[in-house]
Amino acid sequence: MKAYKVNVIDRKIEEIQINSWRDISPAIGGGCEVFEAPVTLPNNDTFYVDEEAMYHECVGGWMLEGFSYPVLGNAIIQGTDDEGESTEPLSTIEEIESMIIWVSKENCETHKNRVLSQGPRIFGF
Repeated sequence: MKAYKVNVIDRKIEEIQINSWRDISPAIGGGCEVFEAPVTLPNNDTFYVDEEAMYHECVGGWMLEGFSYPVLGNAIIQGTDDEGESTEPLSTIEEIESMIIWVSKENCETHKNRVLSQGPRIFGF
């Protein structure tokens, strides 16, 4: 099935094929073993990213308007139906490109170091 990859090294959005949820981590790359979905657009297109990107080599990142910090590493974009199943994205590559704000490797490293220097957070105590 058609999906998009937010490629931070080449700073472009590219069409790829994803056949199963098992393909998402390898497609994100960079040592991704666990992924999360921090962004879902109003049309249910969903961005999947490396949940543990802070602990991998930083190669760059991206943001959407209104974000206060970058998302580190690549993302995979797929659509989502009413049952939560993956579908082809409804957005075009051009629409996704117009949303993305590229963040340099250096700025991502600065963010990563700032977050990691704060140490673990325990909520509710």
